[in-house]
Amino acid sequence: MAEAEGPDVALAIVDGIDGLDRFHRYHVVRAELLRRVDRTDEARTAYGVALALEPSGPEARHLARRLAELADG
Repeated sequence: MAEAEGPDVALAIVDGIDGLDRFHRYHVVRAELLRRVDRTDEARTAYGVALALEPSGPEARHLARRLAELADG
């Protein structure tokens, strides 16, 4: 959806889904979409929530890098 209609449309759809707060991938998707619409502070928060939900080692390292990129930028 983000590619076809844009990240704002995709973000509205994702934000309209209830019951996924306990899944780190939900927060990862939100963070990526928030990055694309320049909502950096919210993206940073979403990455932090995703990391707090303890994804696997490689995924956690990837998310930590993404979070660091936001801190640097």
